[in-house]
Amino acid sequence: MWCRDRRDMRTKSLFERVVIDLTVVLAAAVLIVGSIVGYAWIKERPQREEMRRHSESFWADLTAQRNGLFALGEVNLDPSNLTLADLQQKLHQPSVKKAGAHNSTQLGWACGQEQCSIWAFFHVPFGQEISPNLIPAAVMVNPPAYGDFHNVSFGGVQLGAKVEEMEEICQKRGYGRQIAYHKMSWNKDWNVVWGEVNGKVVFLTFLNEEILKKTEAERDRNRSDQVIVRKGDTK
Repeated sequence: MWCRDRRDMRTKSLFERVVIDLTVVLAAAVLIVGSIVGYAWIKERPQREEMRRHSESFWADLTAQRNGLFALGEVNLDPSNLTLADLQQKLHQPSVKKAGAHNSTQLGWACGQEQCSIWAFFHVPFGQEISPNLIPAAVMVNPPAYGDFHNVSFGGVQLGAKVEEMEEICQKRGYGRQIAYHKMSWNKDWNVVWGEVNGKVVFLTFLNEEILKKTEAERDRNRSDQVIVRKGDTK
């Protein structure tokens, strides 16, 4: 009886030591894992802060564009007689003016910090005055990814309209010829390029092909002149 009690006590003592040892091991493991996680959390803090700032800036930009578009009220831009004066009359003064590609000037409306929902591109070097009667080479209406902006239409096409409706509008004008994927004629001078989601127009870009052809021809002449000058320098 006494021997059995001693065996039971030894077994119990052994069991207690195993439990204590396991507890110590688990506690050490928790401390190690916690230290690793804590170190990673501290180390990655700058990246998290940078991501948070980018996210806040992104949403602030979209919100500013959204509010800017709604503030325009009902707007219908007509490429048939579109000039800088017409844009300023319907959209007011541009929020952004900056240099564009190929020695051009970009004017933007309904803008955030980085992007604008409406861009007009003029074949005028940045810094030079744009005549009020000048026709833009291209106009792009690209609203934020969220929200319905039926208050803005271009060439009779509302943002959010079905692609079929846009095609019918162009065809009723006697045009609507398919030129390329998501590109068709709007009238004799302008072509329209669009993007769609679920069959609805989400952005529009109108291109004045006559101005773009003249611009391309001018660039070709300038390149030819530069080649001639370089050849002359090598003689």
